[in-house]
Amino acid sequence: MRLDEFVAHYTETALWAETDGDGTPLDDEKYSDAALAPEAKYQFQQDCSRFLIEYSKIVAGLDDAVLRLFPPESRIPHDFWLTRNRHGAGFWDGDYPKEVGEALTKLAHSFGECDLYVGDDGQIYCQ
Repeated sequence: MRLDEFVAHYTETALWAETDGDGTPLDDEKYSDAALAPEAKYQFQQDCSRFLIEYSKIVAGLDDAVLRLFPPESRIPHDFWLTRNRHGAGFWDGDYPKEVGEALTKLAHSFGECDLYVGDDGQIYCQ
C-alpha cells in the first residue's frame, strides 16, 4: 500500500473513532468543514511512514499462506490507529497470526496515544 493511501485510511479511522468533548464523532456532519491542522497532517504522515517501514520488517519473509490470513490492506492503518490508542480492537484481537499480531501491537504501542481535539480555529489537532 502506498503511503498516501495508508495515511488516508488512517485519517478516516482517526476521525471515525474519536469524538469531541460532547461525544460527537469527528467524522460527523457537524465537522464536515473541519480539516486536520497542518501539524496533525504532518504527524500522521510521519507516523504512518515510520510504521510502514517497521511493518515491512515484521512481515518480511512471511510465507504467502500466512500473509493471506491478514485482513484486507485497508485494515492495517485502521488497526494501527485503534491499537496505538488502545481502543479495544486492533492487531491483537485475532485477525492476524498470533506472533505477528503481538509484534504489530508492540510496534503500534511504541508510538504512544494520539488524542484528537478541535481547536478554536475549527481545525483538528493531535496531542
